[in-house]
Amino acid sequence: MKDLQTLVDTVRRDGFVVVRDFFPPDVVARAHAELEAWFQKDVEERRAKGVTAPPFVGVAGSSQLTRPSHLLLDVYGKSPAFDSMFERILTEPLSRGLLRAVVGERFKMRGYNIRRMSGAYDPPPAHEWHRDSRGEFCIGIFLTDVAPEEHGATALVPGSHLFPFDPRWNALFSEPYRGLKVFLKKNRYSRRLAETALKGAAGAYGRRGDFYIFFNDVWHGRQPNLHGSQTMVALLGAFPTEFPYPDKVPTPSREVIERLSPAIQEVIRQDQPPNPSRDTVIHEMLATRRKARFRDPFYMARLERKIADAASLPYILYANGLTFVRHRLVPASH
Repeated sequence: MKDLQTLVDTVRRDGFVVVRDFFPPDVVARAHAELEAWFQKDVEERRAKGVTAPPFVGVAGSSQLTRPSHLLLDVYGKSPAFDSMFERILTEPLSRGLLRAVVGERFKMRGYNIRRMSGAYDPPPAHEWHRDSRGEFCIGIFLTDVAPEEHGATALVPGSHLFPFDPRWNALFSEPYRGLKVFLKKNRYSRRLAETALKGAAGAYGRRGDFYIFFNDVWHGRQPNLHGSQTMVALLGAFPTEFPYPDKVPTPSREVIERLSPAIQEVIRQDQPPNPSRDTVIHEMLATRRKARFRDPFYMARLERKIADAASLPYILYANGLTFVRHRLVPASH
């Protein structure tokens, strides 16, 4: 699928699209090898220093290592081949046209991360259904093949970018839930919503050389990894320049920036002006998103969640060492 209008229409309908056979195989293989070397350096340094906690900052930069996955954060300048792949997305007419139509002429990077699945058995629920920050989108690049079903792919619900709310905070699908666990059994309306809303759930599947774009408003998570797959995918988060970051985003050092192409240097700038036009799919999505109507499945699931949260409030406060004293939160005595 290489027709620009078809790609744009697919994002408008589903909230994501995969662009096939975009990168030459030899470039992808070189990027994979360069990044794999950094993953190994991170593992070796952790072992040498006796680091067992997931977060770590070392020779490979910031990383997160858990049993199922290994994440390298902000890998700007670490793989010349990978940087050239991202530059291609920014400059090639088809991909640049897709980005312009979907998010606008200008956008700013939030993350430049690579996720490597370890191959460890990772049963469901691997990662809960959720949304990220308003206006955020992701460019995913397949550095290995990622097969459908139970191979640790990013899970996606087509069309859910138009759903009324974030399921993490407005429904009771599954763990993790900070409130009373009994409500994960007494969740009739959330179960009913899940049966319909998640019926067409799919994932970001592709072959090395493909890339995809998805709105982070799409309900997404991660599929379980049950077959020992050691997939590697780049997850590049960004915002159109008119949307604020939800947190502080560090910029690479000057030394690193100077190694990057002008096209990449432009999108990591945080002082870009806002897009002059709002005629993009992302603004259309936010303007036309459906509302939860009285007694429809979304409305009832959100009401059920509100009741559960209210009933669980004393438990949540106590579990976090807090209690109410004259309308103030203070540490609880145990």
